[in-house]
Amino acid sequence: MPDRPPSRAVTRRAVLRWGVGGGALAAGLSLAGCGVRIDDGATVPFLTRQRMADEDIVLAAYRHEVVLVRLTGAATDPDPATVALVRSAAPRHTEHAAAVRAILVAGGVPDHLIDPPTSTGSATGSQTGSTTPPPPVPATVAAIRDAALEAAGPAATSAVDRATTDHALVLASVAAHAAVLAASLGGPPPSSPALPASAAAALLPPTRAAAYAVEVAAARIPAADRTRALATVAWLRARERDWVTAAGPLAPLPDLGFRLPGPVASPAEATASIGAALAGLVAVGLSPLATSDRPAGMAGAVVSAHVETIRHAMTWGVPLSAFPGLARP
Repeated sequence: MPDRPPSRAVTRRAVLRWGVGGGALAAGLSLAGCGVRIDDGATVPFLTRQRMADEDIVLAAYRHEVVLVRLTGAATDPDPATVALVRSAAPRHTEHAAAVRAILVAGGVPDHLIDPPTSTGSATGSQTGSTTPPPPVPATVAAIRDAALEAAGPAATSAVDRATTDHALVLASVAAHAAVLAASLGGPPPSSPALPASAAAALLPPTRAAAYAVEVAAARIPAADRTRALATVAWLRARERDWVTAAGPLAPLPDLGFRLPGPVASPAEATASIGAALAGLVAVGLSPLATSDRPAGMAGAVVSAHVETIRHAMTWGVPLSAFPGLARP
């Protein structure tokens, strides 16, 4: 019987081998167009993730916020007012953590890097593997203050200077909020370096507008209650003088007129108008950072000035919101 020619039938094993290999190749080709590389020379192709811009900086900010979420939610102190103050910050830090985490997710950072399995938890849920998270460990005011100081410290503001414009404003706002919390718990306020000329020039117009509004409103407040308003005017005018000097030739000329933020026909309206003027100043306090041309040290100076504005505004009943300086209250 003559020899039969070799069969051209494809074996099941070959089909499976091609299916696996072809599937991997197809997946690699499709992913290559989505910011993922196939390493050359690998026997079995594997994927290498491209890191997002500012990944380490944003991760550090997220982890600071995770710590502050945990600590502020478990605050303990003999003074009930202090406990209430600190715990009122917990929802804002939760909002910060969720928003910063969303930036990381959108940038393609894997979950295991955002929330390492060894961590005690995150703003989005416990990492313990249990459906019932462990009860929070009580946190002292000193521990919370120290964590806030770290989140707002020189390392954090230096990171803002290195960050891209897309992330700088968010990171600066998170740092400023932490600095306000630390100061409210007796921590030292951030250092007050001189503003670079461009930042001082950008903040002069809103500072002058706020000073004018507070001056007008102060005149409508009874003399017996006017001391605080006059102190606020003095602070704003001193700031204006300092920033004119810092801006140098970049300092804009004063506007010919300003629009009041609200009516001032009564003492109550005048007080509300002062709060509105300061809230408006808070809203634009980070605007100098909205540029890629930021000199070294600008972030620390801008955040320090922003924190000072927030603290003055709070004395007039302006609430501290999440992400202060990113949107008008």
